[in-house]
Amino acid sequence: MKFIVYNRESGEVLRRYEVPSEIADKQHNPETEAIKVGDYPLHRMMVVDGAVIPFPEQATVYDPAITTLKNLPAPCSVRINCTEYECNESECTINFDQPGEYHIRITAPLYQDKELTIEYQPS
Repeated sequence: MKFIVYNRESGEVLRRYEVPSEIADKQHNPETEAIKVGDYPLHRMMVVDGAVIPFPEQATVYDPAITTLKNLPAPCSVRINCTEYECNESECTINFDQPGEYHIRITAPLYQDKELTIEYQPS
């Protein structure tokens, strides 16, 4: 039988394993929970009310008037082109050094990644 182990507090999937069916009922840990799962990818999945579901989408938006990312899941990582920044706030002002197209990727625990392409032209 295939199982996943997840954190009861956050729902985060911690690992996946397989055991013989005769010991399947002995899968227990006080800080985590094991549940039986099928054959599907568990990357970026979590457990809510005993169901394995995809991470929720981020509500992150870009406000071009003030070059700010808003509604960031904190903490998160903001990657602008090839440079990564750690962010612990729900908003992040971006200081672009020149006009052009910028590729932004926001990653955060227990959220789907968010990708944006911003065309920056100074006013």
